[in-house]
Order: sequence, then C-alpha cells, then structure tokens
Amino acid sequence: VMFAFVIFVIWGQFTDVENFIMRESSSLRDLLRFAQYLSPEADRIIRRALTDYVHRALKSEWEALGQRRRDKQAEKSFSELIDSVMQIVPATPSQEVMHARLVEIARRTSEHRDDRIAKSLTQIPPTLIRLVDTMAGALLLLVFVYPFRHWLAGLACFSLLALVIFLANLVMRDTDNPFNGIWNVSSKPFSDLLA
Repeated sequence: VMFAFVIFVIWGQFTDVENFIMRESSSLRDLLRFAQYLSPEADRIIRRALTDYVHRALKSEWEALGQRRRDKQAEKSFSELIDSVMQIVPATPSQEVMHARLVEIARRTSEHRDDRIAKSLTQIPPTLIRLVDTMAGALLLLVFVYPFRHWLAGLACFSLLALVIFLANLVMRDTDNPFNGIWNVSSKPFSDLLA
C-alpha cells in the first residue's frame, strides 16, 4: 500500500511536468503566432529570442533539471525573451492590441515555466525513501522466516515478493526524476517549436 501511494504521488508529479511542458510550448507557439501581427522587426526579435531560449532549454536545461539544478543560461535566455516582448513599442492601434495580447501570453508562459521548473526539482524526501525501503526489507524478512510447509513454496513466495518490490522500487525511483532514467518526459513539444 505504501509503495502504491508513493508511486501514485510520484506519477502525478511526473505527469504534471509533462503537462507543464505542453502548456509552456503551447504558449511559446502562441507567442510566435501573434508576433507575426507586429512589425517585421519586432517579429524577428521575438523569433530570435524564442529560438535561442528553446535551444538553451533543450541543450542544457533538460540535463540540468536531470541533475536537480537550475540552468542559469536558460533562465537568462527566457528573461531575454520576456524582455523582447515587453520592450516592443507598437506603431499602430492594432499593434497595441496585439502587443497587449503578447504581454499576456508572455506572463502565462512565465507561469508555466515556473511551474515546470518547480515540479521538475521536486523529489521524494529521503526520509520517505528510507521508510519505504525499511518496510520492504521488513516484509521480505517476514516472508523469509515464515514457516512454509514446503521450502519450494517459500522460495517461490520470497522470489515473487522480491521481484514485485524491486520493480515497485525501480518505478518509484525512476519516475521521481522526469529527465533521467528509463521513463523520461519528452522534449518533443519544444523541438517542434524549432521546426
């Protein structure tokens, strides 16, 4: 039950990271789409800043988050992207409307990025890992010393329990870090922005 609870919570965090990646990339796509309605120069500045940010996120931020740390380069690139949106001076009333929309999209993108980073850096507390490991060890010990009538049945039960605990532990520890391990979040939504 404890493994199931911990895996449920960790899986929820893992899917939250995936969802925030999708939301952030969707907001970035909106920035690209609405920037087209500004002057060609403003559109080019936003596109360049966004491309630089996405490259940084894919190149170094994914790896940094896998190591449970923030990436200063990607944060700087994101800040430059937001600055490029905020510093635009609209030339016409229609561009003012589009600029206001872009500022709102940039704010939403920033929220999605903050949520993604916060969830990505969240991990299982060490005390919870120790508790789960202790409970798994105690359960294995109890099955090992249980007086089975046939030693073969005892060996089969012990082996099956050890396999289930091993797999549950593997899933728990692997999904705790969405950027490293067997199961990882996909960077495809960000890669698609560069296409």
